[in-house]
Amino acid sequence: MTLRTALARSKNMVSIRLLKSIGTRYAQDYVGRFGFEADRNPPYLTMALGAGSSTPWHMLSAYSVFANGGYKIEPYIVKQIVDGNGKVLAQVDPPAAGDDQLRVIDARNAYLIDSMMHDVVRRGTATRALSLKRADLAGKTGTTNEYIDAWFCGYQPTVVGVAWIGFDQPRKLGTGETGGSAALPIWVSYMDKVLKGVPESFMEVPEGLTRIRSEPDSAGREVSDLMYKENLPAIPVLPSIPEPPPSSGDAEAPAPAILLSPGPPAPTPTSPLAPPPTACACAWPGAIGAIRRTQAGTDTRSRAADADPAAKLISRTKRSARRPAG
Repeated sequence: MTLRTALARSKNMVSIRLLKSIGTRYAQDYVGRFGFEADRNPPYLTMALGAGSSTPWHMLSAYSVFANGGYKIEPYIVKQIVDGNGKVLAQVDPPAAGDDQLRVIDARNAYLIDSMMHDVVRRGTATRALSLKRADLAGKTGTTNEYIDAWFCGYQPTVVGVAWIGFDQPRKLGTGETGGSAALPIWVSYMDKVLKGVPESFMEVPEGLTRIRSEPDSAGREVSDLMYKENLPAIPVLPSIPEPPPSSGDAEAPAPAILLSPGPPAPTPTSPLAPPPTACACAWPGAIGAIRRTQAGTDTRSRAADADPAAKLISRTKRSARRPAG
């Protein structure tokens, strides 16, 4: 199962394996980029299950990183305060995404997570958001043990929203009160109002990503995905086959052949599986092979040994070779 599918379907065991592979200390340090406090997120594998402590304000700040393409913008509640005469008493001028000093993750990282959270809405645990009839929504559901907390954190590129349901003194909300069933409808109701008249928008694919073939979906259709170009496995280089040296007149002469008298002809083999008889007039190493090929039985070896002393020597050598050592 890919990370994309696991995130869409909230398969927590995949998240635990991922956390184990990168290390809990590294993860604890990394989440600080999104504004989470390290002491509220102890370095244990249960981090993948939401065992740390957080607030909707922290989650809002964290999800804005993905909506902004990797830039962290501090959220605010009041933009401007004006008195009865129209005089501005206070105003917030937040920095805009695009300042390199505000970048906390690679643009490719932000794009990939954004793409994966779009799949949570399209085919995962947040499909209720499809009722808004928009394709530019992304987010993630969350449910703690015993249905104590229900979350949905999501965004459209122009606005981020977080819905949380729980008690001041933690206790069970009720069986089945998940993030997708309890918190998501609140988020959908809010986004339905704030996104009226807002055109759909999507993040541009940053440079440095390449498309690859992923595992087929549940219907067996081929699926493609994106990954960092520098993480592509190297193409193996096959070793070249050396060419044989050119022939020349100075080549080493072959060893002289030792000719053996063929002796009486061998009988025609009766077994259809036996190979045809082969003559024994050949070089010395080949003579052994020729006699082995003509062995239709012990009578053939005896006659070959009686007919020629060299063949007799070969026959004895072969019999001794078959005797087990020791």
